[in-house]
This record gives sequence, C-alpha cells and structure tokens, in this order.
Amino acid sequence: MIYKVEDISNATIIVAPSYKFEDLLELKSLKKFCKELNTLLQNREYFQFYIFWGRIQEENVLLDETLNSSKENINILFWIGDEEGYIPSENVFVRFNYVFKVHLKNKDAIEIKNGINIFRPGLYHFPLLTIFLSQRRSL
Repeated sequence: MIYKVEDISNATIIVAPSYKFEDLLELKSLKKFCKELNTLLQNREYFQFYIFWGRIQEENVLLDETLNSSKENINILFWIGDEEGYIPSENVFVRFNYVFKVHLKNKDAIEIKNGINIFRPGLYHFPLLTIFLSQRRSL
C-alpha cells in the first residue's frame, strides 16, 4: 500500500502486507528527517525518497509499487523493515541510486572502512530513528 507524506511532495511510504501503517512508530521521525534532507539538498526536485516497511520476502511489493519511478530522479530508498537484515536483490539497486537499510548483518560486510561496514556500493546502514510513543502520528 502506498501513502504520500503530507507536505513533502518527494516522499512516498510503501507498506508491505506484513506491517500495518497505523502501527509504524517511526513515521514522525522520518517525516522530520525527510524535511531536513530537503532543506540540505539544493536541487530537491531531483530527489525522490521512498520509505519501505517490508521483509526481504516482500521485496516484490517494493518493486511493483515503484515500477514507474523516474530514472531522471535520484531515487533514495529507506528500508525500515526486514529485521533479519538481508541484502536486497540486484533489482533494488537497479531501481534506486542509494539504499539505506536499518537492519544489516555485520557478517555480510565486504570491507570495514574507517570503522564503517561496507556491504556493497549503494547500500548503507541507516540507524533506527527516535520513536515517538506519546503522540499520535499524522501524515
């Protein structure tokens, strides 16, 4: 299921069947994060953010929902689900210029550079954001 982020035209949320949109605790933090990125990026109309909640077995949901993504844009994926930490298939890296994943397995790193695990070109670890439990999310 696709959701647009209120007042952030270049951010799209994709939620696979194993997750429920109303249970996603990180939405408020991700919205703030995307707004800050847009402030830092000078040509933000060329950047498209996709936030995906799904397991690696649901990668096809992500690929189906982003089938018409523009090759003219710099497509950036933030993969929040997949607690098992698998590396996405090559199809994901064809579609997205950069993939930031919350869960990755240290043993899958091909190199450690300056204390940072390198998994493959275009794939980066993305630490989980602060969770806001006390406020109701609004997008």
